[in-house]
Amino acid sequence: MAQLIATWLSDPRYCDNKGKALPLPRLKTQQEIVSFESLVENVNKKDLRARVLLDNCLHQNTVYIDENDRVHLNFEAFVPEHGLEDKAAFFGNNLHDHFAAAGRNLTDNSPAFFDRAVYYNHLTPESVEKLSGLANEQGMELLKSVNRLAKQFQQADHGKDEALQRINLGLFFFHELKSDDEIQDKDQLNE
Repeated sequence: MAQLIATWLSDPRYCDNKGKALPLPRLKTQQEIVSFESLVENVNKKDLRARVLLDNCLHQNTVYIDENDRVHLNFEAFVPEHGLEDKAAFFGNNLHDHFAAAGRNLTDNSPAFFDRAVYYNHLTPESVEKLSGLANEQGMELLKSVNRLAKQFQQADHGKDEALQRINLGLFFFHELKSDDEIQDKDQLNE
């Protein structure tokens, strides 16, 4: 499914020039050559039918079908909502790669992997909401931009002997209330 979404967000037949997935007719016809069905056929060289993949995507809420029988991608919500197995695979892949990058940065003299964070406390819920919106908007733009370029490189590099590398770029945003202990420590310091 990842390859399908990557193609939908990078191939100019299936997305606009900013990498926004276009709504696709569910089935290809003589009038509509570009469709969800043709996208599946383009990505999946095996004998997986478009309907099976569509049902799976609908079940995971990664797509929806509008009143005109067009399939829309819910990319912004692409964290599996159903099924512990899907959630665990998503979690495991991202956690493994983040730990591997951070671990290598600690122990290896090679050029460091990009691994940065922004940390602030003493924020109101309104401020956190604004920062979350900014992170979501700009983070999605970065992911879409890297996706488009990576897809182009993958197609250009296909078949080359040295094309053995893989990438994983992930972003996250986390917030929580301070613990009671942190609040008490702050209050004691202010006395």
